[in-house]
Amino acid sequence: MKLPVISLKAKRNSLHPWIFNRMIRHPQKPVPPGTLVEVVSKEGGFIGRGIYNRKSNIGIRLLTENVTEHLCKEFILKKLEYAKALREEVLGIHKTSDCYRLVHGEADGLSGLIIDKFAHVIVVEPYSAGYIGIMDWIVSSLKTLYPDSNVTVRPKKRLRCEEWGKKRGGFLKKGKNPPPPSLKKNKKKKFYDDKFQIGTQNRFFS
Repeated sequence: MKLPVISLKAKRNSLHPWIFNRMIRHPQKPVPPGTLVEVVSKEGGFIGRGIYNRKSNIGIRLLTENVTEHLCKEFILKKLEYAKALREEVLGIHKTSDCYRLVHGEADGLSGLIIDKFAHVIVVEPYSAGYIGIMDWIVSSLKTLYPDSNVTVRPKKRLRCEEWGKKRGGFLKKGKNPPPPSLKKNKKKKFYDDKFQIGTQNRFFS
């Protein structure tokens, strides 16, 4: 998949995956918030690939600095496999609890993404608009690793406003199970809209 190229106008002196807006040479043609991009230095050298959002102070969240590593479903699955192996095979958390944080943002190489496991329920909290567009990759990868799980996606209202500039829905496919009683099926967009408390927006999968 060929990605839009975003160049920097300032030298990057940090290895942190955040690149702030003031360092970026923004393209004249608007690029939608959450677009996956390739990032190059002001000299044109490869820096990495990640999520671009001009509306956020964090203009780019790098997901990889490996030129041979491409952003795709396999990339997400590999990241989640590594995170699961760390918690279960190395730390052995699953031996004492079936509830733990599977993905902790930058610590697991997925800047702006939190995933918590509560027994058979997995909660995905995207802190970046970029994950909405690739949520199918995330959900299908989670279902591969945890086939009996139910997955819910909950971006916070405040963060949706900061990242997207306004409240906006997702583009996520419904699961096989019927929706919980408090959910209303949106047939047009093929997901379940909730009527829960203000501040959350849920999507349920099976």
